[in-house]
Amino acid sequence: MYLSKLPYDITIPEMIRVKQKYDVSAIDDIWQKIHDEFEKTNVISKIKENDKIAITAGSRGINRIGEILRIIVEEVKSAGGCPYILSAMGSHGGNTIEGQREILEGYGITEEKMKAPVICEIETVEIGKNSFGMPVYFDKLSMEADGIIAVNRIKQHTDFNGDIESGVLKMLAIGLGRRAGAQQIHELGTKGMVGIMPASVEVILEKTPVLCGMGIVEDATDGIANIEAMEVENIFEKERRLLKWVKENSPKFYFNFIDVLIVDDVGKNISGVCLDTNVIGRNMVWGEDEPKTPQINRIAALNLTDDSHGNALGIGLSDVITKRLYEKIDFNTYYTNVMTSTFVERTKIPVIGINDETAIKIALKTCWAADKEKVKAVRIKNTLSLSEILVSRALLETEKDNKNIEPIDDFFRMEFDENGILKPFLNI
Repeated sequence: MYLSKLPYDITIPEMIRVKQKYDVSAIDDIWQKIHDEFEKTNVISKIKENDKIAITAGSRGINRIGEILRIIVEEVKSAGGCPYILSAMGSHGGNTIEGQREILEGYGITEEKMKAPVICEIETVEIGKNSFGMPVYFDKLSMEADGIIAVNRIKQHTDFNGDIESGVLKMLAIGLGRRAGAQQIHELGTKGMVGIMPASVEVILEKTPVLCGMGIVEDATDGIANIEAMEVENIFEKERRLLKWVKENSPKFYFNFIDVLIVDDVGKNISGVCLDTNVIGRNMVWGEDEPKTPQINRIAALNLTDDSHGNALGIGLSDVITKRLYEKIDFNTYYTNVMTSTFVERTKIPVIGINDETAIKIALKTCWAADKEKVKAVRIKNTLSLSEILVSRALLETEKDNKNIEPIDDFFRMEFDENGILKPFLNI
């Protein structure tokens, strides 16, 4: 089942730590920022005494999400409302209440820390039909609330390119649409996301007690760059504007060609498909154009994060994985998400190495480099963390005039423990 030993003598190249230079624009005081946003939009003034206010929490690993939700809870309480945290994650968590609660607890989203009830739900009701004549599904419990604050990160989608991709609108149609809503939209592939999703949101905004959205924007270093309240009447306009900023400031490689990319950690808390397709230059969705850059010949993924809870959706975007990653996959949870997403092309299991060392050597052997002594290799922690990375001598030599990367320290040999597991290198 696993390739345990290669019949070839393959040398893993020396690496050096380099810094990629990004603009950093993190907010210093997010509590004040959220307070100001509520004041600016008059959202708080719409909350009456004892109003039940649902605040959404999804399955994505958003930086400081627990803190953000806690602040929103306090803002709602200050207006006399009765806030509660409501899971909003489509079919994630295996489409079970227990699975959703486990995901939220992993992010520190508990009743004790939020100072408010944390409710996980999977039931939906049909609230109307969109302009395509298709039924629109919405969380049953939310229909009983006096107000909904939809909280989500605005980011590029991993399946398609458009002016509305992944954010508050997706949270409303898919997160709170739960499995029924998510499946209906995803069954039409990217056409469902581009056309059906916005049309369903129009119905949701008309038929449900949505108070506002709260859009979170991260910079290229994973810092919170902006948090913006999005009123119902201009929620589409604001999400489009925030997404445009994100596309201009997302993490990326400052070079276009890599023979082998080594990724320490992949997972659902990092990207919806474990590896951010906008970073690795691979989409693998039938009918959608592939990114022109970067070109990466082989990707070796070494570990699945614990916060993924066994969901390895998109693992087929890599070429080689390890035994330890494979054995972390919960195929019931994984295939539930696969069936909802419908993008089966990138869910196929790659070649499996017995350990990290073997997996990396498989990638090196099959990367098509003419000179194995001059392989352009890169090692990253994950596709969210690209500020400091490791690169091989051959790649650094090629990019010696690149002003966006700065070498740190000296070249060294990456080390493995007695089980062939790659040892961590500082922040990498």
